[in-house]
Amino acid sequence: MAKRLKRLGLATLMIAGLLFTLAGTWRDPWLWAYVSVCSAAAAYALLSIDEDLAKERFRPPNAGADRLAVRFLRLVALSHLVVGALDTGRWHLTPPVPAAVRIVALVGMATGLVMFYRAMRENRFFSAVVRIQDDRGHRVVDSGPYRVVRHPLYFGFVLAFWM
Repeated sequence: MAKRLKRLGLATLMIAGLLFTLAGTWRDPWLWAYVSVCSAAAAYALLSIDEDLAKERFRPPNAGADRLAVRFLRLVALSHLVVGALDTGRWHLTPPVPAAVRIVALVGMATGLVMFYRAMRENRFFSAVVRIQDDRGHRVVDSGPYRVVRHPLYFGFVLAFWM
């Protein structure tokens, strides 16, 4: 548990440092809100998933068939942070967003992230790579959010990052 808390703290500091450095300011309350939502969602994920899933998720035994897609998604996620921070703090290419829209977007992002991590928590076979996990007793998951949506993780991801 202590190891996970250290990782969470380090990840939060890294993301906050990146965002605030790129934005050129530490005084933007919306960036603080963004970092807070991301950190709270990551805390929910890190503190609620079991150890087997954490090992599978962060250190899968093989690269899997979708390693290029995973790299692409990571690049898109990083560019989302970089471009957003630069635009909000330095570039100002987009017009100002009303506070009500920002609040709705943060709530939508938080909801999507919770759904994303809830799906990860429910599905003990959730992995960063596509593979049949015979070593872990792989089966179809049909409980929790999987009762309602076949791919709740993707739905949560789209909701979180569309906002």
